[in-house]
Amino acid sequence: MNNKNKLFLYCCDFAKYRGEGILANNFKSILKKIFKDISITVYTPKNKFFNNKKKINHNFFYKYFTPIFGILIIWVNHLKGNRTAYVNYLPLWNFLLFIFLPKKTILGPITGGIYQGNDYHIKTILRKIIIHIFYLVAIFFIRIRNLKCIFSTQLLFNFLPNSIRNESIFNFQLNNLFFFKKEEKNIDILYYHRNYHTKNNDTILPILYKLKDQFNILIVGNKLKNFKNLGIISRNKTINILKKTKFVFSSPENPLSYFVLDAILCNARIISVYNQKPHFFSDRFIYLKKIDAKKLKKILLLKNKKYNNKEYAEILKNHDDKISNFIKKNYGY
Repeated sequence: MNNKNKLFLYCCDFAKYRGEGILANNFKSILKKIFKDISITVYTPKNKFFNNKKKINHNFFYKYFTPIFGILIIWVNHLKGNRTAYVNYLPLWNFLLFIFLPKKTILGPITGGIYQGNDYHIKTILRKIIIHIFYLVAIFFIRIRNLKCIFSTQLLFNFLPNSIRNESIFNFQLNNLFFFKKEEKNIDILYYHRNYHTKNNDTILPILYKLKDQFNILIVGNKLKNFKNLGIISRNKTINILKKTKFVFSSPENPLSYFVLDAILCNARIISVYNQKPHFFSDRFIYLKKIDAKKLKKILLLKNKKYNNKEYAEILKNHDDKISNFIKKNYGY
């Protein structure tokens, strides 16, 4: 049976309060605009088999089993004659996806990067050594299968050979962004707290504890004792708070996470203690080689900086068109 009027989207995460889920929702929106006359079905294993309680981090089993399960589900729908798309949980290190997914499957944004933090946890060592080997295996199969790739960020650009760079598009996460109207800011810091080893919480949290009685510091995500905690909230609620926020912190594995991007669009400034400088919005960052309470206090007392967003708005619009044209050209079969 050949049914090209149906597009089956496999998403490991479709929640609008996590980065991968936001990525999936944005990708679906583009596909909906491109394939206007096609029925789109979104399949998420969490909605089928797992507890839907709100949490930031999925467990080990979910993170590493559901992508493999996705290969099977994609093949079932591919053999039925449906168009198929594998949308998220698509890190470059997971070479099995690039080997076994049907070649005509639309690939969602590929994630990954080179970790820049100083945490020497065993998981970090694995990221730096073994995952790089997995990257090379994935790159090999992307090349021999001539897969057309969309990368979520620019972080892997220098790691890729020219043959893939020239046939790919980068910075998907900049799609569908727009600046918000400027508002009065009365929150000094909104800190996105995740209990995860790559987030470098051990460096930043002790300083926030020292300054919490002098400044208005709010916590979103996993809760912290003795702070005002907002918990796990929707992206829209986070944006409403960011509109009133002066500063946020970037994370070591991705300086332009969705949380940081939303902060920039809400005219907040970004504090970074890492070497990675993004290709976009670098003027919105304050870079520190080392951070302590004295330095942070000095930053928090700075006057609000006014930015002209018109030039960036035009760049973002052109970038959206570029992404749509790439998908039409390579997947509009």
